[in-house]
Amino acid sequence: MKRILIILSTAMELAWVPASADIINVPGDYPTIQQGIDACGIYDTVMVADGVYHENLDISLPISLIGRSRDNTIIDGSGSGDVVFIDAGGVHVTNFAIRNSGSGEEDAGIEISFVDSCSVELCRFEENYSGLCLYGSRFNEISRSIFMSNENGIHFRESYPGPIIDNLANTIRNNIIENNHSYGVYFAHTGGTYHHGNLITGNRIAFNVIGVSSIVSQENDFAYNEISGNSGYGISHAMCMGGGDLNRFHHNNFLSNNNNSIQAGDVGGGIDYWYLIDGGHGNHWSDYSGSDQNGDGVGDSPYYIDGGESQDIYPLMAPLVSIIEGYVSDGLEPIEGVHVSAADTGIDDYTDSGGAFSLPGLGAGMFDISFSHPQYEDLVLIGVPATLDQSSELNVVMDVMVGTDKGDNSIPAKIALFQNYPNPFNALTTIEYSLPNSSPVTIDIFDLLGRKIVTLKSENQDAGYHRATWNADEFSSGIYMYRLTAGDYTESKRMLLLK
Repeated sequence: MKRILIILSTAMELAWVPASADIINVPGDYPTIQQGIDACGIYDTVMVADGVYHENLDISLPISLIGRSRDNTIIDGSGSGDVVFIDAGGVHVTNFAIRNSGSGEEDAGIEISFVDSCSVELCRFEENYSGLCLYGSRFNEISRSIFMSNENGIHFRESYPGPIIDNLANTIRNNIIENNHSYGVYFAHTGGTYHHGNLITGNRIAFNVIGVSSIVSQENDFAYNEISGNSGYGISHAMCMGGGDLNRFHHNNFLSNNNNSIQAGDVGGGIDYWYLIDGGHGNHWSDYSGSDQNGDGVGDSPYYIDGGESQDIYPLMAPLVSIIEGYVSDGLEPIEGVHVSAADTGIDDYTDSGGAFSLPGLGAGMFDISFSHPQYEDLVLIGVPATLDQSSELNVVMDVMVGTDKGDNSIPAKIALFQNYPNPFNALTTIEYSLPNSSPVTIDIFDLLGRKIVTLKSENQDAGYHRATWNADEFSSGIYMYRLTAGDYTESKRMLLLK
């Protein structure tokens, strides 16, 4: 049976960690996540194994908090307060299910409070009052996450009566925000705070009561989202207390919101743009009944927004779609017949003789993509982003490795170091590489400080495919480097040990 190695050009990058940073493992080093956080210094990383952690976390230093898997590393707030409270800039959180906050308007799965430049990605938020709350915060990015069955998906909260600090220049990108009980994205009415200059793009906002509610929100950009099936407005925008205009809504799909009766509302007297001023494109509205006599894809008459004088003067006749496309090979040759599918969509394809595949007609948001073939192990990619009217590139290498079996005379065409597998790994992992000619070979392992800790190989080897196995039982969880030296060739890669 052929053995395989799969290399992903779009695999999620590990959080950057300075060479002097420490990695703390939960429950290996500390039994609770909060104890691991409390032991951190600046820029340290807390790695959390799968399990259910009934905790309410407070993060007050710039650290990385990384779970083992999005669906199986669970932080449960037990119905009290914020599940994760962040009051330090530069915090990175990824790969958690975050659930069961308190039931008050100030409670959330994650609250980012009066800080800048945090990022949250590849998380799942369920059964919180608000999945994630931004509170007087700036330059944060929330991406590739799932917000379902919360009261509100994402909440831009007022800072009044505290310090009046705007929610400024935050990015909400390529998330799934569905089936929340009130609002998908909620820019709250405030007593002085403005929600200003934020970007909401590439999200699927569906089957909430209101898709997006924005009050006292100005100069925000809502673009390339799919806003569909919300029982009320897709977007409800209002100007109030002197703020709430100059917003831009363009290249969104509005599909069957409010049963196709009133898809969006804009009231209060401000000036908003429901089209791209310079590009002559607006949004697609599934209830638009106008014609397109010149066939340019733009309706001949405006689409009127409920509640005021706003109109989309360039309504798009056809919905925008996103495409995930790419190429599957063994590193040198394309692989035909790989089944590629986007989970829960019914959209799939088989690679052709050139190894190419295409998944057209997707909405916005993010998708778990699977690859399978009778001769190869199945592969699932979690959280591949898709943005309307754009293509996402997803190149996958399935590299057939035959080791040093006597019955295989395959000689590789080039020297290469492949990604270890599995990765992340628990104690045991395999490193494979190819040699087109005989060569002296060294395989070394280094820690994050650059110290060599293990030499796996140091010998002359013949041309062919080779492997080295590392048993890391005696080492702690964390990020390690491995390096191949073969003659004048040197290459290094990262790997993640999780216990």
